[in-house]
Amino acid sequence: MLSFDKNSAQSVFNHVVNHLREQEIKSKDPHDRCMYRGKLGTMCAVGCLISDDEYDVKMEHKTVSYVVNHYECLNWMGKHSSLLGRLQECHDYIPIIDWEMEFKNIAKEFDLTIP
Repeated sequence: MLSFDKNSAQSVFNHVVNHLREQEIKSKDPHDRCMYRGKLGTMCAVGCLISDDEYDVKMEHKTVSYVVNHYECLNWMGKHSSLLGRLQECHDYIPIIDWEMEFKNIAKEFDLTIP
């Protein structure tokens, strides 16, 4: 079971940042496309917010907005769509070595604090 407050942007941010820091690699397929759940148990910035019970392999290579709109159990993500989009951009496009700076930028943009 995931332990964060789905109603709190700060809690969602903390969960994602802590996950990415711990994982230290991107969740990608062999074609360098982001995966909610990758090989070796990796998860992207949004994938780490999806419990095993909620996850469906059919989510792969779909946008966050698609997943939010097609999986009722993930509708809560809609209220954090801008934040999740920025966190996903960080995971997908920012070199890992620069993640900490990007976390600071995202925190400032959304008036959050760095965990």
